[in-house]
Amino acid sequence: MERVVGYSQGVLRLGVTAPPLYSRANVALADFLARLFKMGSSKVFILRGFRSRDKVLQIVGLSQDNAEQIPI
Repeated sequence: MERVVGYSQGVLRLGVTAPPLYSRANVALADFLARLFKMGSSKVFILRGFRSRDKVLQIVGLSQDNAEQIPI
């Protein structure tokens, strides 16, 4: 089960239950963000932290203002 844990100072905290094996957690993260922002998962890119708990992502077509309007 994926969930939004919090948002503070430009950092979105998410919870993902998929295991990190074989990139399952990264795929679950991209799918969750795509559903959350109502866009295709092909627009979600992990720029840094592919193997880390902390990641830097790019979501094509999403402005900072829209990102900050997520329901927590």
